[in-house]
Amino acid sequence: MDKDNLKTRSFKIEALREILKLHFIDSKTRIMDDTLLLVAEVVRTMTAEAILRACRQAKVEEQSVIQVEHVEKILPQLMLDFI
Repeated sequence: MDKDNLKTRSFKIEALREILKLHFIDSKTRIMDDTLLLVAEVVRTMTAEAILRACRQAKVEEQSVIQVEHVEKILPQLMLDFI
């Protein structure tokens, strides 16, 4: 796959590659470019969902700014939903 096709709007593919490599047991393990694009899409989707849920939590608490506390409140359910 052409390197130009490995661009995403939010996450750098090479950063995701390095993060994934941190968890490889065998140093010879390689990750395909298509797999990286899929991982980037999952991370993008999960991030967008976290922002949406944190926004809703802030509204429930009648606040106009999302704080770390809002993200902390929605995180457990978000993780369960994405497992």
